[in-house]
Amino acid sequence: MISCSIDLSNECNLACKFCLSKKHLKKGEFLPAATIYDLLEDLYQMGVKSIVFSGGGEPLLHPNFDDIIIAANSVFKIGLFTNGLELHNHIDILKRFAFIK
Repeated sequence: MISCSIDLSNECNLACKFCLSKKHLKKGEFLPAATIYDLLEDLYQMGVKSIVFSGGGEPLLHPNFDDIIIAANSVFKIGLFTNGLELHNHIDILKRFAFIK
């Protein structure tokens, strides 16, 4: 299976001392939704079968997270890496993921 990881965000809602991405975190820095939709189309055309959504920051903070997940899940199996603090704001979308870590 061909898989790809997409980092949706460089914003995080924690300040972990051990964070490897800490020096790259920036408030309000998200991959633009239009870029993500174009990327999803390109990945589909290349034969990618699954996508893991992660981030240098927290992917659930992306302002278009739910819409992006719905679009991606229409053609890919999807997974999520998260710190879990925002899961309660996305309950209806969680069933779309093959895994959440």
